[in-house]
Amino acid sequence: MDSIHGRAVARSGLLVAANCSSCHGSHGIRPRDEPDSKVNRKNIAATCGTCHAGILTAYLQGVHGRAMQAGDP
Repeated sequence: MDSIHGRAVARSGLLVAANCSSCHGSHGIRPRDEPDSKVNRKNIAATCGTCHAGILTAYLQGVHGRAMQAGDP
């Protein structure tokens, strides 16, 4: 509820904002330390990129995205 998305839903009443299941899924929710978790460090870019495609592209082309793709967390 303290994230930017939580504030958009709870405080601003935005209906188009991401909610918990947007990032964590609605079934089979896994802890962030599990490799298949949508919020695992290696999966965060793809999870966020489902809504933020332009930012995902910029991230993947940047130094941090390239390092992550090369296996350097």
